[in-house]
Amino acid sequence: MAQASPLTPFVTPVEQDRIVTAWFIRQRHQWCVTALSVLIDLDPETAWAIVVRLVLEAPDDPTLVNVAGGPLEALLAKHGAKLVNRAEQLARVSPEFRYALRKVWLPNDQSPAAERLETLGCQCLIFDELERKFSS
Repeated sequence: MAQASPLTPFVTPVEQDRIVTAWFIRQRHQWCVTALSVLIDLDPETAWAIVVRLVLEAPDDPTLVNVAGGPLEALLAKHGAKLVNRAEQLARVSPEFRYALRKVWLPNDQSPAAERLETLGCQCLIFDELERKFSS
């Protein structure tokens, strides 16, 4: 039986191999994270189409939560006013999208769009919460 590290007993040599392999796979595909980030900034229409597909096609709950707290959150934080109508429409018909919205944290700018997104389930951060979220 393979020996685990005394500091992290669950990380056996086999698990170490899995971590190394997964890290290299992630590095090979990091371009897609960068590309989506650029689209969120420069082309929110295309970003919306991609993010909706990521939400609807997420293979499992951890992946869906990652999409919600990553690209969906970034897209709504930057372009929520423009996309709130579509978010409301999709939330009416998609349980996956409604669930994803509950995992989104947005700045509390008290705009009408932010209030509508909060009604859909998004969480609005006040400054102290935002500071705690990103400092830990």
